This record gives sequence, C-alpha cells and structure tokens, in this order.
Amino acid sequence: IYTPTTTDRFQADLWIQQTDRGIPPTIVQNRSVARQTDLNKRYKLSWRKSTTHATIKSYIAYLDEHNDYLDSIFGIDNHNRFDQYIAGTELNRRLGLIDLKADGTLTRTIGHSEAYDLDGQRLDVAALHGSATYTKAAYTAALALRQEWRSQSESPLLPAVMLKHAHRYITTIIKLTREFRAPTLNELFWQPGGNLDLLAEQGWNQELALSYTPEKNGLDYINIELFHRKLANWILWTPDSNTQFWSAYNLGQVRSYGSELSLQSTLTTGITQIRTKLLASYTLSKNQISIVLPRITAGDQLFYTPREKLVVDLRIARPKLKFGFIAEYTGKTLGINDKVPAYYLGHAQLSWTLNTKMQTRIQLDINNLFDKQYQIIERRPMPGRSYNLTFKSTIKK
Repeated sequence: IYTPTTTDRFQADLWIQQTDRGIPPTIVQNRSVARQTDLNKRYKLSWRKSTTHATIKSYIAYLDEHNDYLDSIFGIDNHNRFDQYIAGTELNRRLGLIDLKADGTLTRTIGHSEAYDLDGQRLDVAALHGSATYTKAAYTAALALRQEWRSQSESPLLPAVMLKHAHRYITTIIKLTREFRAPTLNELFWQPGGNLDLLAEQGWNQELALSYTPEKNGLDYINIELFHRKLANWILWTPDSNTQFWSAYNLGQVRSYGSELSLQSTLTTGITQIRTKLLASYTLSKNQISIVLPRITAGDQLFYTPREKLVVDLRIARPKLKFGFIAEYTGKTLGINDKVPAYYLGHAQLSWTLNTKMQTRIQLDINNLFDKQYQIIERRPMPGRSYNLTFKSTIKK
C-alpha cells in the first residue's frame, strides 16, 4: 500500500494457492488412483482517490488458474488453464440526500483445455452499472440498472429496486430484481457435452426481510427473510439419449421459494466474550416442466437442493485466545441416480495471538471433527476429518 497524498492510495495484491489432492473412489469402486492438482495465482493493482463528496476507484487484475486431472485407470490426463483479464472503474458521489454510483468493467476469459474443440476459447464481457439511493429519516429507496454485452450470449437490461423502512427496533426491506446467468465456458465448449445453442438463465426475484435489533446486552438481532424466484431456461447436464455422454441443455423452468431465519446473541463476562449465531433455512426449488431424461416430474425438488439447512456457530474469545465450533445439518436431497441422505457435521477452530503488536497468530482448523461419512453427490464420498494449520503475521511501518 502506497499513499503519496492524503487523497490518493495505491495498492498491489498477490494471492497464490496450490493444492494436490487424491480423489477417493466412489461407493461402486474398489479403489481410485485419480489425483487433481490446482495452482491459482491472482494479481491486482488498484488506485483510489477520495475527496469530500466523491470517491473514484480504478483497478486492473489478472487471474491465472491451472487445473490438472489424472486418472490412469480410465486413461484420463486433462490439463486445463484459464486466464482472466479484468479492468474496472467505479465512481461514488453524494448529492444532498442521494448517493450515486456508476461503474464499468471489461473482462476477457480464455480457456485452454484438451476438452475444447479449439484451444483458447474466449468469453468477453463489458458491463455498465449505475445506482441511485435516496435516504431521508427512516426511509430509503434505491434503483439500480445493469447492462452487459457478451460475446456468446445476449443480456437484457437488469433492473433492481429496494425499499427500506427503519422504525426503532424493526427494519423492513423489500427487493425486486431481475436475474440473469450466462452459460459458462465449459457449458458452451466442453467436448463431449458442451452446447453452443444454450440460452442464458433469466427470471425475477422478490424478497421481504424483517429485522429486529433490540438495544440490550444479549440478543443482537433476529432476521427473517421470505423469498420467491422464477427462472426460465434452466441449464442442466443430462445423459444424452443418443450417446453415453452427458450434455448441457436448457431443460425447463424453476420456481424457488422459502424462508431464512438468522439470529445472533452476545454475552460478555469480564474479558471473555461468547457469541452464538444461528442460521436456519427452508427452501422449495421445484421444476415446473416434466422431463423424460433424467426423469423429473413437474413439481419435484431440484437435484442436489436440500429443503432444510441449519447452522449453529459458537465463538468464545479472550484477548489472545479464541475458540470456535460450528455444527451444521443438511437435509436429504434427490440425486440423478440415487437419493442423497441427510448429514450432520461439526468443525472446530482454535487460534492464539502470540504478538499483538505485529498481529502474529497461529490458528488450527479441524474440518469434519467427528469424521462423519457423507455425500453431496450420490456415490461420491466427501473427505473425512482434516486439519489446517495457519501462521499469520502482519508487519506495519
């Protein structure tokens, strides 16, 4: 970070991640020798200028992602690489009671893979976004518009409207947005199975949220959210009736609706703080049109979409020592071949700050603490207990 003046700030970011993992056998295999290695590098340069009434940000970024998959039993040796170039500018300005925002981005994604007919398949996206937010007393109203221009598909104008009212301890928010998801590189170009004739998924989303925030020690907030979405041109990979391969198709219309409940409680005794979060959701995502292959009856829940989810997050913090425990429940789902049973998981975290001045910290994460056997996709077991040890130190001048 470099700040030559009080209004200018330059920043450079570098992020590198490398993983090497063995792929466990499915429940219908005796063994597996498959391995997947990933090497991801992300670079970003940004500039920010702040004045009394406005802020402008500009940035350029480059993402270099490598993915290699090897399975000698099935004769698979795939080497995939994705390069992404991003440039963007954002302007924020306040005019009286109105906050204005405008931003534009240019993105080019290039995919290299033996699974593409031609090496270097490309997606280009240019996007403009603008919003205005008006706030007066307890009322807030916002209007946003986004327009994208894509090299492989057409995008409609995407509006979003938000109304908010805050009265003492209760806040009410209403949202209406238009949804859009364009086909990915793999959905378009992967062979066999990619489909250049795919249409973008699009639809509308409505949300109603109520929040209660009492001003007292103990209960921090309770949030309740109701939502409804209707999506057309749902993209799904399905078995091709003429070949043994799976292909991407626009298969139907999807309607999703449900509710989410979240709450947080904080108790402080001396130098110890205990914070508990709860998140519960119930989601119905139903296909509106019957499909022969894979067999989907109108009104069925979407594949791999659980109706019930519950997460409890407990955090105990002292000045130099922190402990966390997360318990989660995911309900059963329908798979394309078999049903996927519900499962419970527990995760633990312990961190110790060695030097508060340099912000030096050691952290131990234990995922799947009780070594549960579970599946997200049928026949593919997920990892058992795993450990992650992190050492972090921040140096400031």
